[in-house]
Amino acid sequence: MVCVASERTIRRTAPTAVSVWPLIALVVMAELGQIFGYHIRHIEEEPSHQLQQDLMDFIDLVPFEDVQRLMQYYYHYDVEVESAFDYVSTEDYTQIRLDIVNLGEVRSFRRYLDSIGFSVEKVWAELNKRFDADDIFAEPDESVRMCE
Repeated sequence: MVCVASERTIRRTAPTAVSVWPLIALVVMAELGQIFGYHIRHIEEEPSHQLQQDLMDFIDLVPFEDVQRLMQYYYHYDVEVESAFDYVSTEDYTQIRLDIVNLGEVRSFRRYLDSIGFSVEKVWAELNKRFDADDIFAEPDESVRMCE
């Protein structure tokens, strides 16, 4: 009970009850939102393969014969490219590549790509089908020499 004094009378009034229901409802809604929001965010959706298809469509636009001729030219006639190929053939490069592939961040990114239906191996295989390494490393014909 609270005493309220005024000039005329002193009277006792019951304290007014503060409604806590809106506050309780707000807390419950926030908790449910966190629980269900977390659940919804972590449900794996069916992979749409959209990124994979978009990349394959882009690869289809690349003029691979022209690119292969350029690669052949630079492989045979550019000292810096020859040096780069020599370097990627070393054990040092192989070890660096393995170290990078084994990084936690790279493995997490690969798991993410797998989870959305993107296959790095499939893209790599498709690129290898398009580029014939034997043709690139073979001695170029006269048309490639004309590019000089």
